Amino acid sequence: MPVREYSRIGRQSLAIQWVGSSEKVLRAERGTVVLVLLFMSLSVMMSAHALAHDRLETLVLSNSTLPPVTTADSRGYLDKLYAEWFSRAGLRVRLLAVPAARGLENANAGIYDGDAARTEIDASRYPHLHKVQEPVSRTYLHGFHIDPEISIRHAADFAAYRVGYVRGWQSVERLLDGADKVIALRDANGLMDMLIAGRIDIAILPLAPAREMARVRHLDSLRKTEFRLEQTQYLFLHTRHLDKLFRLREALGAMKFDGSYEAIMAAPFTENR
Repeated sequence: MPVREYSRIGRQSLAIQWVGSSEKVLRAERGTVVLVLLFMSLSVMMSAHALAHDRLETLVLSNSTLPPVTTADSRGYLDKLYAEWFSRAGLRVRLLAVPAARGLENANAGIYDGDAARTEIDASRYPHLHKVQEPVSRTYLHGFHIDPEISIRHAADFAAYRVGYVRGWQSVERLLDGADKVIALRDANGLMDMLIAGRIDIAILPLAPAREMARVRHLDSLRKTEFRLEQTQYLFLHTRHLDKLFRLREALGAMKFDGSYEAIMAAPFTENR
């Protein structure tokens, strides 16, 4: 074959190789462009989501519940419930640990946006607090004591003992109305310490927090009364948030309907009965 023909074939082969390489480079570049555009789209979506989240209104609620119901690191079961609940309602929430009595007063005064979990309250004393009509939780209050001789089967039996409770727990105030050996304290931990010190005979506390306080104090001799007070707790909001009552009621009801409420609250409820 002539040298000229070899040269022509060689040039054709090089051209084909160059075209093939160019196509591979082009495909790689197209793939890179697609990935970059996809990454940019995801970044924009994430930024928009973060911006929308930051713009959500945050409600600050006074909260007098105790560990393990709510905890300092927001891992309590009520912490988890409120985070999901308010998110579904298009809101954010912050639970602020405040003594029970002061929490109600400040929420009613509008210093806070509401109170996180209360039983029925006296509307004449707190006219600016309004109940979200869907119940948040049920709790059980017992009289806790160390003396094995104490026996409480009926509410009237408390009258024979020195009984302590947390100021601002209105259901307990009604329960002990008329008793003359009653001591109201600012917080539940002080109440447990008074019980251990022998300064009161009975401390009225919710079941789960009382067990937790006994655990951290290595108190194995804590007993609970046969009598118990069952109460239903609700979220109360200040008057300026009347427009959110229905939205929050519907959101919590939806959680109960789809099972997400039970997923958070079923185990604690069973443990605390």
